[in-house]
Amino acid sequence: MIRVYIAQIDEEKEYCYNDFIQVLPIEKKEHLLRYRFKKDLLLSLLGEILLRYGLKDMYGYYEELEIFYGKHKKPYLKKPNVFFNISHSGKFTVCALGDSEIGVDIQEKEMRDTEELLTLGTRFFSAKEAQDLSGQFDKKDYFYQLWTLKESYIKYRGTGLYYPLDSFGFQIKDNDIEYFNSEEMQGALQFKCFDYRSDYKLAICTEEPIGNDILFEVNNELIDRELNIKRKDY
Repeated sequence: MIRVYIAQIDEEKEYCYNDFIQVLPIEKKEHLLRYRFKKDLLLSLLGEILLRYGLKDMYGYYEELEIFYGKHKKPYLKKPNVFFNISHSGKFTVCALGDSEIGVDIQEKEMRDTEELLTLGTRFFSAKEAQDLSGQFDKKDYFYQLWTLKESYIKYRGTGLYYPLDSFGFQIKDNDIEYFNSEEMQGALQFKCFDYRSDYKLAICTEEPIGNDILFEVNNELIDRELNIKRKDY
């Protein structure tokens, strides 16, 4: 079972987030406070809130979270057979939860001219992906499909950019996603890429089948409830 929880940051509730950060483990608190920009800090905190909400919603899990980190700093729960991944961009944060390893990426589709997209494709994508991108009518949409799919796979692996972006690739035809150049990927993984609203692209990589109704919008009322629970703990 897979669910992806998504919420929009509310910067007017900064004081609530400031209280919330005080009840987080010291390692997580120190990591969050390294962000240079307040917005990135708040978006990352929102990911912590979505994780706690999702664990309660999916698994009835109300215990205090115990998290450890893999070789390249990917976080894991000290709870068997429950996996998660978090991403944020623009005004939104997503948290994906599932019964097997998972990676998720969201990207705001920023305004970029065609020449910049092609340059980025040549720099970061495989040669085949860059060639496919150049032949697309809607280059912006195809670029963000490729980018989020690649990020979701790297986040699934938990390697960060230690795994080069141009060492594997995707080809998308009529929403059918094919991947190539990586033997371990062949036949083992599931991918899904879709739009959120009109200006965001979201992609998932996991080992289990991905259904259609997996996206759950978490409204401000539910976020406030999670914030209030943790503030009472504090």
